[in-house]
Amino acid sequence: MLADIGRILLRFIPNCAFKEMTSFPCATCGTSRMILALLEGRPIDAFMLNPLVFLSCLGLLTLGLYAALKMVRTGESVKVILSGRSIWFYSALVMTIVLNWIYLIVMGI
Repeated sequence: MLADIGRILLRFIPNCAFKEMTSFPCATCGTSRMILALLEGRPIDAFMLNPLVFLSCLGLLTLGLYAALKMVRTGESVKVILSGRSIWFYSALVMTIVLNWIYLIVMGI
């Protein structure tokens, strides 16, 4: 049932303008198909369509569940501090995005 709803919603999502102009996938290409694969119960296919977005969604879901459980159990909220990151953190983040983008290009996503 969720997969049917996902297929209907996909009809209203426009094609990637970046890919249409350059013939290369953008850094998030495959995300709509990834969500549909998840709704159809195909997590491995979803991962293969865009590993970075898949892992990011999994991480955000895990963080959300942890925050909800912590709030219920202790009444405290989770505080995420993003300041004070080093150049190594940002370099690793950029490299991860670039490597994922190369993967999407090589795989023809």
